[in-house]
Amino acid sequence: MKNKIAAILDASLGFSDSLDDIDYYFEKDGTIVVPNNNVSLSAKILRIVNASGLVKHRMVKLSKKGDAIILGIDELIDVAPVDSYEIGPDKLSIVVKKSPDGKFYLYDNNKRIGSFKSKAAYKRYVGNMHKTLQDQHEIPEENYETE
Repeated sequence: MKNKIAAILDASLGFSDSLDDIDYYFEKDGTIVVPNNNVSLSAKILRIVNASGLVKHRMVKLSKKGDAIILGIDELIDVAPVDSYEIGPDKLSIVVKKSPDGKFYLYDNNKRIGSFKSKAAYKRYVGNMHKTLQDQHEIPEENYETE
């Protein structure tokens, strides 16, 4: 899989994964490391790999270590959720999945939207998101200026 991803990225981006030209490189576990906090390159890599159809699951940003962005395949798509919520007035569906290393990940329409180290942290985040969506929905029309 790593060789297929490397070939499509090399053809699309024109970069190499050698350490002489440090635009991105592959780790032994198959993750892609993008140094220097290069957000635009990370987005291009995600877009190219996900649009190519080479991978069964989406490639996502897994984490950040120092100034490097770590990209990899989302292996939790097929994992059963440990919790789910419907938040806001439009009943946005949020699903929580737990990884083998104990982290909790929030998903909206099978897209990873957040990661948390504890159950209390993700519950607090979901509660705050619900309150924000409710508050945005309840803005009275008289606060808007009309001409």
